[in-house]
Amino acid sequence: MNEDWTPEWVQGVLGRFSFTRQMSAWDSFKCHLMDSIKQKLTNEKINPVIVPGGCTKYIQAPDVAWKKLFKGKVTEKYDKWMAERAHSFTAAGNMHALPRCEIVQWILEAWDSLDRELIVHSFRICAITVATDGSEDDQIHCLKEGQPCHAGLSRLMT
Repeated sequence: MNEDWTPEWVQGVLGRFSFTRQMSAWDSFKCHLMDSIKQKLTNEKINPVIVPGGCTKYIQAPDVAWKKLFKGKVTEKYDKWMAERAHSFTAAGNMHALPRCEIVQWILEAWDSLDRELIVHSFRICAITVATDGSEDDQIHCLKEGQPCHAGLSRLMT
């Protein structure tokens, strides 16, 4: 992403969801902090919430619950392709890449292999789908005992 592509993405994806004001969590990538991007979000009635650097790993459902499984399945397919297939090479001696459609197939198979309940649960433990009245705050993983943001639970309760 960059300052040119982000407004197009905002318009094409986020701008289509609702006619009411909405919120979107963004990481602290430099283009997300630019005034031009903030203005585009304002124009689309989107309030950005900037997640501080190094913290997305605590709140992004894939990072927390299933990205390792997903990537492991794709990597397994790649390793099998590397080990078992005959490979062709360019005139410069570089191995030809596999067809994109095969990579897409691996991604689809990896996604299909994930348990649906794991995906649903990941959104709950990352506070995306918990009740807003605080009754389910104890389910948020990064606020649990021994987790990096445990002190945040008591702050939420006040």
